[in-house]
Amino acid sequence: MRVTAEVKARVKATIEACIVTANAHYDRVFNYPTVVYKKRGTTAGTACDRTYTIDLNSVLLMENVEAFLQRTVVHEFAHLVDGIVNPSTRQSRWGQKRSLHGPTWKRIMRLFGASEDRCHSYDTTNSRVKKRAKHVWTCSCGQAAGTMKIGTIRHNKMKAPGPVRYWMRGHKNHTYTYQGVEGAPAPRVLPKAASAPRAPKRRTGPSKLDICRQWFSSSASRTLMINTFVKEAGCTPAGAATYYAKIKKES
Repeated sequence: MRVTAEVKARVKATIEACIVTANAHYDRVFNYPTVVYKKRGTTAGTACDRTYTIDLNSVLLMENVEAFLQRTVVHEFAHLVDGIVNPSTRQSRWGQKRSLHGPTWKRIMRLFGASEDRCHSYDTTNSRVKKRAKHVWTCSCGQAAGTMKIGTIRHNKMKAPGPVRYWMRGHKNHTYTYQGVEGAPAPRVLPKAASAPRAPKRRTGPSKLDICRQWFSSSASRTLMINTFVKEAGCTPAGAATYYAKIKKES
């Protein structure tokens, strides 16, 4: 879903208001971040303080403009501020990532006058990303553990000639058989109705190409000739263009 210019302007105004508050409180200058609208699925937004970028979910934004501005936009900018003024909270003692919604982030949210809840409650029906179909392959050994479900890219590699590209643990170098797409209904096999053989169609009269040759004029423009072929020979515009190039080459 496309974000309108009006809503983008309101997002910018919301962030700029937070910047004014942060500049006064921390006695430093925070720049306006890069804002993109590429986030998909059920996540409302993300922020990366290393690239100073906020990525917002355009569908959830356009369906919940007021709540999104006061909650998610402020939420993500608070992450950027937290990463700058409290860099030590990004890593734990052992180098593992700590909770990004800890006391320092909550303190910034209170500074901006926003809720400290970390999760949103938007309706994500229209923003959910459909799961891609999985292709089911089974090992010739017949064991239940010999079934694997892979995506389209790996499935195409499995179908390619040569040795098996992927296998289940303990089933290396076995023969695998394709079972179809996971969850897909079994195809219905309908009996073929007997029909009388059709006589081959015989062409009567000149072909479209012959008609175009009759109307062709080397002194006329290409556009005029194509329009003439469409009108007089019943060609499509694409077919008329092809015939024009062919006849032009013959002349």
